Amino acid sequence: MSAHAEAPGGDVLDVLVLCPFVPWPLDSGGRIRTFHLMREVVRGGLARVELWCVADERDPAPLEAVLRRELGRVSILPRSPSGPWARLARAKVERWFHSAELERRLAERLATTPPHLVHVDEMSLVRALPERSPCPVLVHHSKLDVEFHERVYGDGPAARFDRAKLRRLESLAARRARHHVVCSSGDRDLLAARHPGLVAHVVPSGFDPAHFVACERTERESDLVLVLGSLDYEPNIDGLEFLVRDVLPRLSRRVRVDVVGRNPGPRVRALCSGAVRLVGEVDDVRPHLARAAALAVPLRIGGGTRLKIAEALASRTPVVSTRIGAEGLPVDTRHLLLADGAADFAAALEATLADPAGSAARAALGHRLASDVLGWPSLAAALARAWRTAALR
Repeated sequence: MSAHAEAPGGDVLDVLVLCPFVPWPLDSGGRIRTFHLMREVVRGGLARVELWCVADERDPAPLEAVLRRELGRVSILPRSPSGPWARLARAKVERWFHSAELERRLAERLATTPPHLVHVDEMSLVRALPERSPCPVLVHHSKLDVEFHERVYGDGPAARFDRAKLRRLESLAARRARHHVVCSSGDRDLLAARHPGLVAHVVPSGFDPAHFVACERTERESDLVLVLGSLDYEPNIDGLEFLVRDVLPRLSRRVRVDVVGRNPGPRVRALCSGAVRLVGEVDDVRPHLARAAALAVPLRIGGGTRLKIAEALASRTPVVSTRIGAEGLPVDTRHLLLADGAADFAAALEATLADPAGSAARAALGHRLASDVLGWPSLAAALARAWRTAALR
């Protein structure tokens, strides 16, 4: 196979990427994943990419300038308010990322010079496509919105109503695109079971090898546990509550916990006192990963991109995670410890801290795995293969 993703005629694939958010700065899992996948596709010459993003409240000019330096052709298009009918008929996530300008420009582009493929970066933008697209379409899911909504928002009347709209949106995405990209084999199986005939390609999340190879070796602090992730994200908040309230009281040894992440709210701040220190947002996570005796990933709600585990493995940092926390990554107990429930998680954390040599050996195997299969260049190549398959529909 060529190193490039080829169009049916043998040319390098032209891919129009529609993204509901601006993937800069790299301060959330979704932004990190989209930015690195697209950058490595462009750097590797795997396809020609044009990225259209929906603006948020920030000034788009400096963001657009950065992204153009890294990715080439980039446009940030204004968000539009939703009318009364849309508020009734469409899910909140779809209304939030609506852009009438994107829809207008897309219709014009598809009618005049359609690309070889349209990559819809989240299904919230799938309605911008016409019922019959003149070119193939692929939909990317950083998580399955239906399952994520159910785990986060529960089963109240308003939540059930919004989730029904998400299910209709997912069905629309399945009709308009046969090929989809997901982060895990579990998501692939769920999506394929709901929509027979759909083809789901798995591209997990990873790390930047060039960034993490430069990480200086630091002596690990034997009692330091790191918690890492966006602190305005419900799964991370719930996981921190579980760790502080249910896991830490079960430990027989004293530990210190550093909580690193952006936008901590009152729930997070209330948990951080004494041995639990709120570090907040940092410019570089590598020194924190290098010092920690373990990264704790106490997630009980699925849907994240699991970047923190890939980056920890790249840093040779021992990891203790719930099984939900490690979903979507090709890891097992050779690479990290997996535990569910407060007692088991506490026991796994104690075992990691009590055996630095064994934990380091496990982390070394995790590092080898990450280096082999979880670098963004390898994952971008997998995405380009999925694009090529979709373009040959």
